[in-house]
Amino acid sequence: MSPNTPSPSSQSKKPQRLLACVLCQKRKVKCDRKEPCTNCLKSESQCVPASLAQRRRRRRFSERALLERLRKYEDLLRQNSISFEPLHRDSAREQESPNAENGDHSNDEHLRTVGPGLSTTSISTTTKSGRGSRPKNIWHAISQGFRGSDNDSDSSLDDAGEAVFKKAWDQSYENNEWLLFGSRTTIAELSILHPDPLQIFRLWQTYIENVNPLLKVTHTPSLQERFIEAASNVKNIKPTLEALMFSIYCTSIQSLEAKDCQILFGLSKDELLMRPSTVPQSLSSMLGVAVRIAQRMGIHSETALATCTIFEAEMRRRLWWSLVLFDTRISEIANSKMATLDPTWDCKIPLNVSDSDLRPEMKRPPVIQRNPTEAIFAVVRSEVGEFIRHTGFHLDLTSPALKAISKHLQNEPSQEGGELIKLEETIEGEYLKSCDPENPVHFMTIWTTRAYLAKCRLLEHHSRYSSSSIRQAEAERDAATSHALRMLECDTKIMTSPLTKGFRWLNHFYFPFPAYIQITQDLRTRPTSEQAQQAWEVMSDNHMVWFNAQCPEDSPFFHIFAKLVLQAWEACEAASKQSGNTSEPPPPPIVASIRHTLAQTAATRNAQNPDDTEQPNTPVTGMETDELRVPMSTGFTNQNLPSSAGMQDGYAVPGGLDVYPGTSGQAPFDIATNQLDWTASCAHSDWEGWPGWGGWPGWGGC
Repeated sequence: MSPNTPSPSSQSKKPQRLLACVLCQKRKVKCDRKEPCTNCLKSESQCVPASLAQRRRRRRFSERALLERLRKYEDLLRQNSISFEPLHRDSAREQESPNAENGDHSNDEHLRTVGPGLSTTSISTTTKSGRGSRPKNIWHAISQGFRGSDNDSDSSLDDAGEAVFKKAWDQSYENNEWLLFGSRTTIAELSILHPDPLQIFRLWQTYIENVNPLLKVTHTPSLQERFIEAASNVKNIKPTLEALMFSIYCTSIQSLEAKDCQILFGLSKDELLMRPSTVPQSLSSMLGVAVRIAQRMGIHSETALATCTIFEAEMRRRLWWSLVLFDTRISEIANSKMATLDPTWDCKIPLNVSDSDLRPEMKRPPVIQRNPTEAIFAVVRSEVGEFIRHTGFHLDLTSPALKAISKHLQNEPSQEGGELIKLEETIEGEYLKSCDPENPVHFMTIWTTRAYLAKCRLLEHHSRYSSSSIRQAEAERDAATSHALRMLECDTKIMTSPLTKGFRWLNHFYFPFPAYIQITQDLRTRPTSEQAQQAWEVMSDNHMVWFNAQCPEDSPFFHIFAKLVLQAWEACEAASKQSGNTSEPPPPPIVASIRHTLAQTAATRNAQNPDDTEQPNTPVTGMETDELRVPMSTGFTNQNLPSSAGMQDGYAVPGGLDVYPGTSGQAPFDIATNQLDWTASCAHSDWEGWPGWGGWPGWGGC
């Protein structure tokens, strides 16, 4: 073979492609591919062949990285209110700019009807809030730190994936359901605990009539079919649906009066519930678990809700608001300062739409109705709660440190009740004026809202003057008492109307104790004021509908309540004598009823203990009622004063008198709340055991 003849191996190799030199590539000019090339010779530059340069790897983006980048850009567009075509048209992210394509500007019209002078941020439905800020993802942050600028491969954390770590972690604790409900040592047969089908349908109808109109946490059209199907075969029900069914049974029975339970089911209310009453401290702890689960689900965050469907996001908003308001109320009853109603979350209020307007398959948000819908009660109380959780007086009494993030403090007027007056005008104009007083839900909405707004006016008044050394003028004292009288008048309307019979289960949680405190203390200091006669009449009417001439004589808290009223009447009697009247004025019905109850209690105790020589007054956790004394005035002084921070009209706090810390005042008040053992008071008797009381009285309002 000739030495010039190429070998077979060399013949099989393809000729090497000559590339343009590095400088010509940078200049983007044609290279003649010589060494050195003509361009480099002309420019007297060093010609570096491309084959000697390190090849730059082309960076690739994974599909996940591209989607994340796209999601980030979409978020920026939403935050700046820029219209765009989202990648997924069926995503719930469209809720951030509803009705944009069909030209429906109902939201803009709603903004214009807020009312003169009222900031558009004062009502949540009028707030064009941007997308909630998304918290950083620690997994992405770590993986980003290990990814070089010229390294297009994902880090080991990216390869494993956040989902893999999360799944492995969750599986490590998969058998811990016993933590709350105990270990399953024996398998319980729940099917035998269900009522018979006829009773199940009665309970379902009771739930629809008495509970669902106020809470709106279930979607009746979609649930009813599943409920009826499950009732026909109770041995084959999914656990989640079965838990919901028992919850419906329980709330339905709770909403009925004792005599109705006997008529409908032939059993007493206690027998139907099959459980002892839960103390509020334990219930508050369980609700804390529920709130934490809700937060883990993300129903408190619009960022998380944006990933849900239109239907699911709306139902989750309803659930969150109902949970927050109930948890706030129970926290007060349990004497817990943990207020869930604060400005740290951004869940919007529920839409004013009926259940028929919501469908699981819907792709566009429903049109907000201007007239009252079946969800009006839940919408209005959420609306007011949304405003209150950002107000200065509420945060002063719950979490002063959160005032820095409040929406309403920047432009808060110096006039007392200025923002609340505008809120009241807006609520009346937006919702209440369109309500039909003959409709039970509308009637309940009207008077609970007005009562709650009156309570807020009273709270704002005392928050303003509690830390002030300036004495209140007569007009200011009259205004505070007027708010308290308004609370009692609204509460009396709710308790006496036949329209609210099915809804009184909710009102029984909220005895208007702060109104009684304000009125009785004002009567003690000003027994001859122009409001005195009206005050005794209003208190007597409200006392009658709550107690129905049957006072809870064995309750320690009743004796505190009785002491408040009797001290106020003694001041009126003393003022009458000083004015020259020789005959004692006839006692009002509330005073006569309390005196009668105390006399009966004393007679019963004397009959049971004939050798007992002690005073007839019933001791309150080891103290005689005559020994009770605490500094207080019309501006609430003691840090242990009963307080309220929630919605649903005022609250009756059982034993919990330390909900609003930091209040202060000027003058003495003869009830030593700071010396009483309120936990022992709660344990003394059933906290739901008073006829018509439904809870312990506290600083909550109506």
